[in-house]
Parts: sequence; structure tokens; C-alpha cells
Amino acid sequence: MKLIDNNPFRTLGIPVNASAKDLAANKGKMKLLDIGKDVAFPLDLPELLSPINRSKESVTIAERDINLPQDKLRHALMWFARPSDPLGKLAYDHLLQGNIDTAITNFKRSASWESRLCLSTIFLIKNDIPAALSAIWSVIDLHCSEFVAGVAGQTFSYDTDAVRNDYLSALASMVDIVDVYPQLSQSDVPDNLIDGLRTAASSSLIAIIEKEIAKAKAVDKDNAPAQLEAGKTLSNNTHRQRIKLERLLGKNDPRYSRLVDKLANQVLQSSINYFNNNKEENREIIDNALKLGEYALRIAVGKIAIDHITHNVEILRKKKDNLPPEEVEAEVIAIMNALKTFVSQPDKIDHSVTLINTTKPQLQSIKAKLGATNVYYLRLSTQVVGNALHNLIEEVNFAQNLCTSSSDSKVRAFSLLMTVKPVVDKAWNATRIMDGFDMEEDFRQNRYLPNRNSLKNIYDTLQSASNRTGVGSTNSYSGGGTSGSEDTNWGCIVWGIIGFIFLIITMANQ
Repeated sequence: MKLIDNNPFRTLGIPVNASAKDLAANKGKMKLLDIGKDVAFPLDLPELLSPINRSKESVTIAERDINLPQDKLRHALMWFARPSDPLGKLAYDHLLQGNIDTAITNFKRSASWESRLCLSTIFLIKNDIPAALSAIWSVIDLHCSEFVAGVAGQTFSYDTDAVRNDYLSALASMVDIVDVYPQLSQSDVPDNLIDGLRTAASSSLIAIIEKEIAKAKAVDKDNAPAQLEAGKTLSNNTHRQRIKLERLLGKNDPRYSRLVDKLANQVLQSSINYFNNNKEENREIIDNALKLGEYALRIAVGKIAIDHITHNVEILRKKKDNLPPEEVEAEVIAIMNALKTFVSQPDKIDHSVTLINTTKPQLQSIKAKLGATNVYYLRLSTQVVGNALHNLIEEVNFAQNLCTSSSDSKVRAFSLLMTVKPVVDKAWNATRIMDGFDMEEDFRQNRYLPNRNSLKNIYDTLQSASNRTGVGSTNSYSGGGTSGSEDTNWGCIVWGIIGFIFLIITMANQ
């Protein structure tokens, strides 16, 4: 109860209706503070309140806090007044002596506004909110003019609604209205006072949430770490307030739904800004962004907000689903780095051989950990084979195009064996390595095996031609002339091989 413990009237040691003479007398005593001595007054009420730490500075602040009439009234609503009626005086004496229960009994027997105010303050200290409201209602509703005159003077004008709202706002900042609401609903406190307290509490919660949203919105949107922190802070700093507001107003109240949708959208925006400003999409980044997005989705109320947030959350969930299992994350990173290097290089078979040899150990490790039939493993292994196969097809086709550019069949035949055969040999050797890789069945049947079979036919044909002629084989080419019949045979061989090569081109483009 800080508003009571630290009330400026308490610091000055006076009741709210003290005279100027009373205040001057107390200020005289407080000169002892200048020499380091403590000063105590009867209204310190040590039996009822926390110990007071009075200082020269706190006294100066207290005088300033009740300098204006409206400030006096605001602080007086939660402090004690000195009654002038006999029963009230008796109760007040017991209060100063620490006889709290006796004081309460006698204050209840008095009808004066001073006694009602004292009762309200005691009940607040004891956390009996319904009793405190009932007592203060009597002061505000029945004795407001007397209260204002006694505190601020006869000439000060007042507004009963303003006095009531000041009290309710102060009370809403002191107690958890959600927790005491069941007590209020079963008490004799007027409904309009309960509604006013709920409105005051709601306004306070809304102001807190609005302030936090504004702080998050002001964070540099291009700073990924700052955006993540802003989203977390916004979620944490508004969580309790949002729950209280929901319990006070209900989800269907426009004041709640509009504010919370605004809150949810800002949390989501922090998630989006954080994710978009990170250069990588690793597990930690996706998880961080997804946690914010899913929190935003949980609290959103309106359909427009829910649909917008759902769309973005689903994107992040799919990205998370595509992440490798954690136990093989290191192997996958190595494979992805190898693929990144591979695609930046020319379409050469040598690079395919390097790729499959480099990634084979990692793929075998993943297979051992996840199993040969694991979907993620098969997809990754297929990706490696598919990239490597691409280079085989491209280089074989490129070599074939070079050898078919001449119109002379002998030149074409010689070029075929000298240029295409070494490329096909390398492609076939690479294929033999890839045969040991696991692949998705659709890829194996519809792309890998047709291209493999075509390449095998070309390889076998070129090998046969090389053996017959000695060209392109390990034996040296003998040279010399050829007969017309030999020329015809060469042409048949050339066009047969070219036919196979066109077949692999066709399969590659399917």
C-alpha cells in the first residue's frame, strides 16, 4: 500500500484536515532532521503501517505534493482525518494509541465524513476492499462538499465525479481488481462504483499495453537481434496485463479485442523483421521467430488478425519441418556447403566426382543414424545424385556437339573416339560410384536409370569401336589410308553412336 505508507500527509505527521498551525508545529519539530535525529509523530501509526523513513528531502517532497488543492484532495482520499464529533474523537484517540479494533468499532458508530474516511483507510490497509469502498462511498456520495471544504478550503470548487474517479484510479493501481472482483460482486458496494473501478483498472492496463507496443514499434526494424529482443520484451511485459484485461472485460469487448489484435500484430512484426534480417535460416533463427509468431497467434482475437498471423506462422512451420533432424545437423551442413561450392563451378564431370566423393561419408553417417528408408535422408542423397548427374549429361552433350560439327565422316568418327570417348569414360566411372547412393524411387526409375542405361549403351558402343580401330584405346593409332568399304563402316559406327548420344540428350530434357 505505497500510496498510504508514503502518503505526504503521513510524512508531515498531520491529518488531512490539519490546520496551518498544526503543520507549522510539526515542521518546527522536523528541524531535528538537520542534525541527524529522527522525528516521530502519533500519526506514524507503527502498529498499523510500515516503518517510515523521514528525511529532510522527503519532507520537502511531501510539502510540494500537497501544495495545490487538487493534489491535497487526491492524497487525502487515502489518509486519516481528525473527527470533531465525540464518537469520532474517541475512535481517533484509540487509533493513535494503536488500539485498532477499538478504533474501528467507534468509527463505525460515528456518521461524520472524517470517521468514514478513517474507516476506509484502515480497511484499505487491511486489504478489505469491499468495506473500504463502502466507507469511501459515504464520504464521496453523502459528504463530498464537507470533505472538500475540510481538506482544500471553502472556496475550492469540486466535481463529485472527478473525486470518485481519482479515488478509483488510485485504488486500481494499488490492488489487483481481478482478484477482489468476486468479493465486490457479493458485497453491498453500489454497482456503479464497481463498474467505475473495473473501468479504471481496465484503462490502466490498456495504457500499459499501449506504451509497450509503442516501445516495440520504435525499435530499429533492420536490426535483427534488437527485433527479437523487442518481441520477447513486448510479450513478457504485457502478458499479465493482457490476462487481467481479458478477465475484466472479456474477449468480445471491443476495447480488449482491438488492443490485443494490435499487440499480436506487433509481436508478429518483430518476428518477421528478425527473420528477414538474418542471412541464414538455421534452427535457432527459425525457432526464435516461430515462438514469437505462435504467441501472437494464441492471443489474437479478430479474424483478420488471426488469418494474417496464421499465414506467416505456417511459412515458418514449413521451414522448420524442412530442417534436418538435430542429430545429423553437422553432416547436413557439410553436404550443403559442398553443394553450394558445386553449383558455383562449371558443369564438369570432375566436379561431380568431387561432390559425390566429398558427400559420401556424410551421407553414410546420416544413413546410419536415421536409417536407409528415412525420408529426409533419401531426399538429401537424391539431391546430391541429381546435381552430379546434371554435370555428366551436360559435358557428354557438349563433347558430342563438338564432334558432329564436321561434314567429313572420317573426321567425325576420329573426333568421336578421341573427344567423346574420354568424356563418356569419366561419366561412366562417376555413374558407377553413384550406383552406390540411395535415391528416392521416383527419381531412380524415371530419371537416373534411363540416363544410366543410355550412357551405358554409348559407353559400350564406343568401347567396341575403340577396340576395333585402336583409336582412343591404350594401343597407339596406326594411321595410314583406308579403303572405301572401311569408310562406309566408319559412317555406320558414327551415326549409330550419334543416335545413342541424341537419346541421352532426349532423356536429360524429360
